[in-house]
This record gives sequence, C-alpha cells and structure tokens, in this order.
Amino acid sequence: VWVMQRLWRSADQPNCHACGSVSGFFHVMTTCPTCNGKGHVLKEADKCGSCRGSGVQQTNRTVTLAVPAGVYDGLRMRAAIDGTHHRLVVQIEVAPHDQFVRDGSDVHVHVKLPLLQAIFGGKVDVPSVKTGGTRSVQVSPGTQSRSKRILPGEGIKTLNSDQVGDMIVHYDVTIPNGSSLSEKAALLLRRALGDPDVPPEESPDSCSSGSGDSSKQQESQNEQSDANTKAEAQGQGKPKQKKKRRSWFGSSSD
Repeated sequence: VWVMQRLWRSADQPNCHACGSVSGFFHVMTTCPTCNGKGHVLKEADKCGSCRGSGVQQTNRTVTLAVPAGVYDGLRMRAAIDGTHHRLVVQIEVAPHDQFVRDGSDVHVHVKLPLLQAIFGGKVDVPSVKTGGTRSVQVSPGTQSRSKRILPGEGIKTLNSDQVGDMIVHYDVTIPNGSSLSEKAALLLRRALGDPDVPPEESPDSCSSGSGDSSKQQESQNEQSDANTKAEAQGQGKPKQKKKRRSWFGSSSD
C-alpha cells in the first residue's frame, strides 16, 4: 500500500516574487507559472531528498482487512491506516472457482452421473459450499441429463443479511463407451433401451410350453405305434377263418 505523507514547508522559505511583482491597471487571476499556485519557491538546495520538494512521501505498509461473508466482485471497502489520518480504499475482485459458478447468492455446480444411477436412482456425492467438502444427494430413478436439483440454503450468505442463497446441482449423465462392453452386455442394453433392430428375447414360458406340446405329440405318436404293433401281433396269432359261400343249390365253404 502506498501511503502519502505531506511534508510541510518551514516558515523561512522565500515567497514567490513572480506572484507579487506584476502591477498595472488590470489584474488577471491565473495560476502562477513559477510557483504553480503554491505561493513560494523552493531552491534546489532546499529540496527534501525524499519528496524532492513535492511535499509528499511514499512509503510501503501492510494493512490487514477483515472481509465479511457475501462480498461480491467490484465491491469497495475502506480501511483505516494506523498512525495516519488516511483511509485505504480496496476494491474486491472475486476469483473464479474450478467447480462452483456464482450467481448472486446462488451457486451452480455440475456433477457427472453414471448411467446406472440415472436409470435406477441412487446416491451421488456432490461438492458443497456449506460444508467445505462433499455431501450425499439422493438421485431419483429416470433422471435425465441436464436436469437440476435445488438444495435450499446451501449457497452464499447475502452481505449484511441473514439470508442464504441456494445451491443448484446440474446432472450430466455419462454414457459408457460401447466398445468397452461385451457382446452380450451390449445386446442386453440395446434390447432394454428398445432398439428396433434387436429381436425381443423369448420368454421362458413360451419355450416350456413349446417343448411340452412337442413331447405330448411324441408320446401320442409312440402310443399309436404301439397300438398298431399290438394289432398286427394279435392278427398273426389267430387262425384264419374260412368264409362261407352261398349258392343257389346249397351252402358250401372254401
């Protein structure tokens, strides 16, 4: 901090002769080009080695300034300098953060959300201004990318007030790389997401019913075959019966 200290001239400094030596009928008020309106002229030998006759000396000092919560960019604050009657004017410049984006008293933060948690829900850790670390946030099932959730009272305190802003969490759903998935996992994922190019999976009920019908049909065919075999066996074991033939002259047999 540059502190300006004025050095007062001594009483024996000579007055400026140029200011009082001009006379005439008309007087014009203007700044004297010799003394620049000071009314006296310092000789080169009488000039101070610190200020070189300017009457002001520059010194360096370190001033501690108490910054309250809620200050914003461009705010000007005044601080007294010990040992002097001067006051220091400080203009605040808020440095940007790598995670938080400030909007007045509200704070915005972006969080990467895995696809599994976005679909089925769960908990995710988000950075917090209030705690100075992280906090757990419950994610609802079916959360879409670029959706947001507002956490009331977890923002920045308003200057000279008890009000506190909100923290807005923005979800960015991360999509896994398809090349990192196995063929079976990729097929199941495409089928679950309703890809029309993937045929639907056959249900276990249809498979069991189909196998049951085929087994019943096979059993029926086997039973029919067994019945035919028994009939043939019975026919071969019985003697052939002679057929009787009738004629006009009487009955006869073959």
